[in-house]
Amino acid sequence: MMTTRNRKIIAAFFAFVFLIAGAWLFREPLSRVAERLSIYTAYRDGGNFYRTAERSDFRTDERWLHALLFDHMREGMRGDARHLPGDPFDKVLGESRRAWKVFPFAGPVSMGNRQGYAVGTDYRSFMQDPWDDLVLRSLYCDVYGYSDEDFRVLGTLSPDGGYTDTHVLLALLFLRENGCYDRPEREFAIRTVSDMLVRAAEQDGDWSDLFSERIVFLYWAGEGARVKPEWIDRIVSAQEQDGGWADEAWGEGSNPHSTGLSMLALRYFLEEKGSAEFLSPLDRAE
Repeated sequence: MMTTRNRKIIAAFFAFVFLIAGAWLFREPLSRVAERLSIYTAYRDGGNFYRTAERSDFRTDERWLHALLFDHMREGMRGDARHLPGDPFDKVLGESRRAWKVFPFAGPVSMGNRQGYAVGTDYRSFMQDPWDDLVLRSLYCDVYGYSDEDFRVLGTLSPDGGYTDTHVLLALLFLRENGCYDRPEREFAIRTVSDMLVRAAEQDGDWSDLFSERIVFLYWAGEGARVKPEWIDRIVSAQEQDGGWADEAWGEGSNPHSTGLSMLALRYFLEEKGSAEFLSPLDRAE
């Protein structure tokens, strides 16, 4: 005859068996839930960093990232941009912020040991990196046109596994978004440079501002399906106590550029989309 004590023992045994079986069956889904929770937490903490940041000091690229991240703050970003009138890169923020007469020449000119584009004197101070004139040329391709020679000049930038590669891809994406040079060569080049970014991310064992940039640009290129969860884990692990991300190449402490890129990478991964819109975010909000 089974006693009450024996029944309790048997019930406890079966409960334990069901618990172990459930944990075994759902171990992967539960791990994914925990992973997504850590990404959500990192994204939230990144937003906390931005709440304390002085947005009026943001450069154009930082305002651009911020506008993509925070839809409800876009109007504020439009106002914050007024302290930098005439920045030709402001076109990424919206069609209403176009700067004109940026390129005084119809075709490429000699730029030291390479060919490129001389910009008007009012805009030369905005040319900081060796690829800026080529990126700017693509950004304004819907205004000035884009020829076979322009495409050839863009292709002369040598791959370096670093920021040159991401900015060549950015120039190609500007062509695509503006409806310029709509040829198979453009799409082939986008796939080729995307392959380079994937290989670089696989070979890179450390987080950096560039690491997050590669991932974001892959989403912009429509190649987000190739982003690996371990790459996102690396970004989460690199977050600072203040919620931001810090790369010593951008100065001491967390900075809005690295933080914006890292947060966008997390957001795109959570949205589980293979591509993301990125051009003229302020105009799309209107």
